[in-house]
Amino acid sequence: MTTALEQLAFFRDSTVTCRPLVGISSCLAGEKVRYDGSDKQLNMLAEMRERMELFPLCPEADAGLGIPRPPVQLVLTEQGVQALGRDDPELDVTDALLRHRSRAYRQMMAKPLCGYIFKARSPSCGLASAPVFSNEETLYYDNGLFTDGLLRMFPWLVTCDESSLENINGLDHFLRQCQLVHEILYDTGMDYLLDIHRHYLEQLHDLDPYSAELLQGYALRENRQKYVELLLDYWREDTEG
Repeated sequence: MTTALEQLAFFRDSTVTCRPLVGISSCLAGEKVRYDGSDKQLNMLAEMRERMELFPLCPEADAGLGIPRPPVQLVLTEQGVQALGRDDPELDVTDALLRHRSRAYRQMMAKPLCGYIFKARSPSCGLASAPVFSNEETLYYDNGLFTDGLLRMFPWLVTCDESSLENINGLDHFLRQCQLVHEILYDTGMDYLLDIHRHYLEQLHDLDPYSAELLQGYALRENRQKYVELLLDYWREDTEG
C-alpha cells in the first residue's frame, strides 16, 4: 500500500501552511467568460482562495474571441486537430488560440506555478476530457489545445479538473501535492536536493528500487523538476490504480 500523501511529513514545517500558486480556468474562479457569458464557479472556491493563490486564465476570452462568442469544438481534419465552430464549421480559431497560448506560457514561466485546475470537456482547457469530433461523431477524448501545450512545457504540474475538487478530501490531496512542488522547486533556500531526498526516502518504505535510484540520481544532479515529477508519479499511479 502506498504511503498516504496526507501522512507525509514535509521537509520544512512551514510548507504545510504555504499558499502555492495554482492556475485555474477563469470560469471555475467565478468569472463570466464562457462562450455564453456564464461562469462555472466551484462550490469550494472561497476555501480554495484561503488555502492557495489562484491565477485565473481563460484561453478563449484572453485570445480576443469575445464574450459571448460562437462555441467551438475540436475536430480532426487533414491538417490535424483544429478548433472549429460548433454551429459554423467555417469558423476556425485554431491559430488565435495557439498564438495566445504561446504568450501565456511565457508569462507563466516567470511565476512559481505549482498546479492547475482545468475545466472538464473544454476544447481549450479539457484534461483528457475534450471530445474530438469527425463528421459530428466523437472519435476520442483528449486534452484541450491550451492544456496540451501546458503539460508538455510543465510536465511536473499538479493537475486536475473540477470533478476532483467536489469535497474537502479531494481539495486536501490536490493542495498537498502543490505544496510539495512549492517546497522542492521554489522554497529552495540553502538546502541541497539530496538532503530533501533523504528526508522523503525515509518515509516512502514501499518505493521500488528503480524509482529510488532515479530519484537519487536527480537529487545528485539538483534536477528539481524531474525529481518532483517522479515523486508525484508515486501517488498518481496509486490513485489511478
